[in-house]
Amino acid sequence: MQKAYSSAQAIRDNISKRIDALGRSMAELSELTGKNRNYYGLIVRGRTMIQSTNTLTLDRIAEDLGVPPWVLIRPRADVSLDSYPCPLALID
Repeated sequence: MQKAYSSAQAIRDNISKRIDALGRSMAELSELTGKNRNYYGLIVRGRTMIQSTNTLTLDRIAEDLGVPPWVLIRPRADVSLDSYPCPLALID
C-alpha cells in the first residue's frame, strides 16, 4: 500500500521546487540566508524534520524563499516566480 502524501512531504517538495524556481542551489540559498551550508538539503531529503509545532522555522524558511508560509504546506503548490517574485535579497 502506498503511503499518503503527507504535509511534511508537501513542505519538502515545495521548498525544492521553489529553490529550483529561484535558480539557486540549496548551498547558495543557505549561504545567502545565513544558514548552514547543508540546511536546505537536509530538509528536502527528509534528513531533518520540521516539527509541525515549530511554525517559527516554517515562517523563516518561507521568508527566505519569498513565499507565504501556507504555500509550503499546500500539496503541489504553485511556487513559480510568476506567482511569487524573487525576494530582493536573492537578486544578484
